[in-house]
Amino acid sequence: MSTFKPAFEATQVSSMQWNRTAPMAVAEAGNLTKPTPISPEMLKELKHAVQLEASKM
Repeated sequence: MSTFKPAFEATQVSSMQWNRTAPMAVAEAGNLTKPTPISPEMLKELKHAVQLEASKM
């Protein structure tokens, strides 16, 4: 278990540093710039849900 590296390491009580050597971090980095297509119906539902939550504030 000495080679195990967590996804992040606590370097101070108030901050954490992400382990950028994790293989999944490299694979996920390519997906961050591509937007996910959303159907108009889903977009309408999301807008309604956001407006409903905002009206509760």
